[in-house]
Amino acid sequence: MNCYNIQADESVFIDDNPKNIEMVKSLGFITVQVTPETDLEDELLRLGVQVD
Repeated sequence: MNCYNIQADESVFIDDNPKNIEMVKSLGFITVQVTPETDLEDELLRLGVQVD
Protein backbone atom coordinates (compact mmCIF):
# COMPACT_ATOMS: atom_id res chain seq x y z
CA MET A 1 0.00 0.00 0.00
CA ASN A 2 1.25 3.48 -0.76
CA CYS A 3 0.52 6.63 1.21
CA TYR A 4 -1.41 8.19 -1.70
CA ASN A 5 -3.53 5.12 -2.48
CA ILE A 6 -2.51 5.33 -6.15
CA GLN A 7 -3.55 2.48 -8.41
CA ALA A 8 -0.88 1.95 -11.08
CA ASP A 9 -3.31 0.80 -13.76
CA GLU A 10 -5.41 3.95 -13.23
CA SER A 11 -2.47 6.38 -13.32
CA VAL A 12 -0.47 8.03 -16.07
CA PHE A 13 3.25 8.60 -15.53
CA ILE A 14 4.77 11.29 -17.76
CA ASP A 15 8.53 11.67 -18.13
CA ASP A 16 11.23 12.25 -20.72
CA ASN A 17 13.72 9.71 -19.37
CA PRO A 18 13.42 6.27 -21.06
CA LYS A 19 14.84 4.47 -18.01
CA ASN A 20 12.17 6.00 -15.77
CA ILE A 21 9.47 5.06 -18.29
CA GLU A 22 10.70 1.44 -18.41
CA MET A 23 10.84 1.10 -14.63
CA VAL A 24 7.42 2.63 -14.00
CA LYS A 25 5.83 0.67 -16.86
CA SER A 26 7.13 -2.53 -15.23
CA LEU A 27 5.12 -1.55 -12.14
CA GLY A 28 1.93 -1.46 -14.22
CA PHE A 29 1.58 2.27 -14.79
CA ILE A 30 0.35 3.76 -18.04
CA THR A 31 3.22 5.85 -19.37
CA VAL A 32 3.86 8.69 -21.80
CA GLN A 33 7.43 9.39 -22.78
CA VAL A 34 7.82 13.04 -23.69
CA THR A 35 10.08 13.93 -26.61
CA PRO A 36 10.37 17.18 -28.55
CA GLU A 37 7.78 15.77 -30.99
CA THR A 38 5.28 14.74 -28.29
CA ASP A 39 1.90 16.43 -28.27
CA LEU A 40 1.06 15.73 -24.65
CA GLU A 41 -2.54 16.87 -24.95
CA ASP A 42 -3.12 14.45 -27.83
CA GLU A 43 -1.43 11.62 -25.94
CA LEU A 44 -3.61 12.21 -22.88
CA LEU A 45 -6.77 12.44 -24.96
CA ARG A 46 -5.83 9.16 -26.68
CA LEU A 47 -5.65 7.59 -23.21
CA GLY A 48 -9.09 8.96 -22.32
CA VAL A 49 -7.82 11.62 -19.93
CA GLN A 50 -10.01 14.72 -19.87
CA VAL A 51 -7.92 17.78 -20.73
CA ASP A 52 -9.35 21.24 -20.06
